[in-house]
Amino acid sequence: MSDEGDRGRPKVFCVGFSKTGTTTLHRILGDQLSYRSAHKPGWTDWSITKNRDQLDRFDAFTDGECAAIRNLDDLYPDALFVLNTRPLKHWVLSRHKAVERSRTGVRWALTKYVPLGFVARIINRWVLDNRERAVMRWIRIRNSYHEHVIRYFSDRKGKLLVMNIEEADFGMQLARFLGAAEGSIAPTLANRDGDDTMTGTILDAIGERVGKQTSDEDIEAFFSSRGLDQQGDTLTFFESPRSGLSRSASDYCLIILPFLRPLFRWIYTVLVRGRSKARSVLSNWLVDSFIRFFRSESDMHYFTTVRQLGGGFK
Repeated sequence: MSDEGDRGRPKVFCVGFSKTGTTTLHRILGDQLSYRSAHKPGWTDWSITKNRDQLDRFDAFTDGECAAIRNLDDLYPDALFVLNTRPLKHWVLSRHKAVERSRTGVRWALTKYVPLGFVARIINRWVLDNRERAVMRWIRIRNSYHEHVIRYFSDRKGKLLVMNIEEADFGMQLARFLGAAEGSIAPTLANRDGDDTMTGTILDAIGERVGKQTSDEDIEAFFSSRGLDQQGDTLTFFESPRSGLSRSASDYCLIILPFLRPLFRWIYTVLVRGRSKARSVLSNWLVDSFIRFFRSESDMHYFTTVRQLGGGFK
């Protein structure tokens, strides 16, 4: 860590979703700007539980899903926030390809040498799901969270940078926003079409190929059938009755029993805190199942995604 970082630069929270240059940003912040950079989804859990012991270990954060920005803003009033994004259709396509890579890996692992094709089908249908309903869920989560972030910072210019990682000068935009020297950032795009990812490396090693054309065709058909073609270039969010989240099970319960709200939010926080301690597949599934119930979908401050393999989330 350089002396410049030790002199107290404000923390930087990159709150965009995966497949929006998160690895590139991590390398820029860590290698080129000498921030102590955390590139792991777990930091969003720290934001929900206000875990300063963990958050204080780093200066910059990337690769999160739905961080609790109000908590982070309260804990670090001088912090800067980056909403790293890209056109909606490109983002959906990249995420669809990531899930396809994982589906291919599961299929190979469970059918090449063992007759477990039925297990592979179960995993690919219910865990690594990239069917139309799942893709629409991705869009609703992104749309709702982007709206939440932009509205939260709407009256405070200079706190939030909305950055399209596909623009040629995004490195210059980032340097200007962080107050870094001109020319101090020379971005090199990472993880394009799965390059450098663990799944991509494994598939290359075993000689398996993912049909990228299939993803292209599926997403083209999806956007056309859902009437989303006009939103393909959307960077943040768009207004539509079908584009946002509504209520979770706990939200419906609280309509009838509003006095339980503090209890539900406490349980939710405890579950998120305990998620990092879940080691087995079964324990992870149980914790995430309870999180699905107790999280709020009508208030993005009390929402977190349930993480899945291959770039998907629920």
